[in-house]
Amino acid sequence: MIFSRRAMVAGRVVLSASALAILTALPDILATAGPARRAALMAGIVVFVVGWLAFWWFGIGTRNRSTTVALVAFLTAMLAVLTYLAPPGRDGLLLAAVAAGTAFEPRRAAPMVGGIALLAGAVQLLHGGGALIAAGATVNDLVVGAVAVGGRLLYVTSRSLTRARDEIARLAVSEERLRLARDLHDLLGQNLTLAVLKNELIVRDMPAETPEALKKTQLELGSAIRQSLDDVRLAVAGYRSTDLRAELDGTRAALGAAGIDFSIEDDLGVLPAVQDGVLAWALRESTTNVIRHSQATHCVVRLRRRPAGATLVVEDNGRGAVNAEEGSGLAGIAERAAAIGGSLDATQAPGGGFRMTVSVPLPDA
Repeated sequence: MIFSRRAMVAGRVVLSASALAILTALPDILATAGPARRAALMAGIVVFVVGWLAFWWFGIGTRNRSTTVALVAFLTAMLAVLTYLAPPGRDGLLLAAVAAGTAFEPRRAAPMVGGIALLAGAVQLLHGGGALIAAGATVNDLVVGAVAVGGRLLYVTSRSLTRARDEIARLAVSEERLRLARDLHDLLGQNLTLAVLKNELIVRDMPAETPEALKKTQLELGSAIRQSLDDVRLAVAGYRSTDLRAELDGTRAALGAAGIDFSIEDDLGVLPAVQDGVLAWALRESTTNVIRHSQATHCVVRLRRRPAGATLVVEDNGRGAVNAEEGSGLAGIAERAAAIGGSLDATQAPGGGFRMTVSVPLPDA
């Protein structure tokens, strides 16, 4: 990847260390403070540093956006107080602009950075720093915040490009496998099938006086050709490994042709080949069940990704448990999932119909 895990850790270390900028103003602040105020300032700086570290190591990557917002608000308030207590001209709120610019998408980060920049100018005015110092603080925080927003955009774009590259490579491999499978089938499969048929005709039309050794040889030849045909079919089946994205397209077309409404909820992303194949086979089998057995009018497919695994849910509004019978292929799906540590759950849907849930584990990131 363009941004490796090691690079991400190094970036967080550097950004965490940027809190040292606050400490450069510490001697000037403490020099004019009494004992009680000095103790309060030291406690405030310690609390800020803890919050700063918590932001970069926990808040920036959490899925709970309210936690991130709370941390940015906390850092902004702490830095505003420390800036007010520092000598005129010193501006700690630029660190808050960095935090806001990197924590949120641009449309949310831009007004936050603007608000922090205006707050920095207001603090300088309240501090008696003058209009020029206030304007300089405002512009400085705007520039720093814009750089932070640009850094986040660079990271997000690079990550998207990396995923797109992986997807293109996966699709290219899948297309090559399909091409090879077609060639094997067209070039060898048909010829071997013809050879088997002709050999059977030869054996059937042999005169009664044909030596037994010749008949045995001809039978062995037919057996060898038939085995070769089976091997080719197995090879073709192996190369025609299923692809989840292709199966989704096939499912949409098959259900549409059967007059069944189809909807999909997908936040899965790119999966490793093994897990992708298991879910693709499960989707194919479940689609067949819906069309053949369910008498459904609507089917929904949900693809979910979690830190520990990926899940496929196929749910219809048909006849319910009837889907699990009549050779529905659920045993095969369960075997494929179990082979990689996954599971199958086939149950009645809450409002009637049938629900199949296949869960597979994902390798550690």
